[in-house]
Amino acid sequence: MAPIETKFGAVTGNVTCVVLDPNGVAPNTNIIRLADTWQVKIGWNLTGSIVNMLNGDWHVRVYMESIGPQPDPILLDKKVPFSAGIVAGNTLLLDYSLTENFGPNYVAPNVVQEGVYKLVAVVTCTTPNNTPGPFAGFAEVDLLQFYNAAP
Repeated sequence: MAPIETKFGAVTGNVTCVVLDPNGVAPNTNIIRLADTWQVKIGWNLTGSIVNMLNGDWHVRVYMESIGPQPDPILLDKKVPFSAGIVAGNTLLLDYSLTENFGPNYVAPNVVQEGVYKLVAVVTCTTPNNTPGPFAGFAEVDLLQFYNAAP
């Protein structure tokens, strides 16, 4: 868990990121076969007395940096409205969760090549006027190894 930076002292937040390989040898692993469908699960939240007055959009991006000659793909670039995180009955909390599938049959097929990568999920925001907002955070996972396996 990593903190979200904010210019408002009355608001705090966190970002989390985990990689899952539901079809792999170990679902919660950092070693993934290129033929497997794998997931990135990102969670973030804001808590504080003014969160119910916030509006705009979150921008969620997932970057991978290769350790070696492979390309450095941007796996995800998605907008999420602030209103998607409203928790019914709790005006002091905005809570978000986003799970995206990757692999040969999903977003950006074959963009990840055999090798070792660093993965980082970045959360920023914009106001309704599309100007940069007051919150930013990121979470990273341990190194990931992708490999070709015998059938």
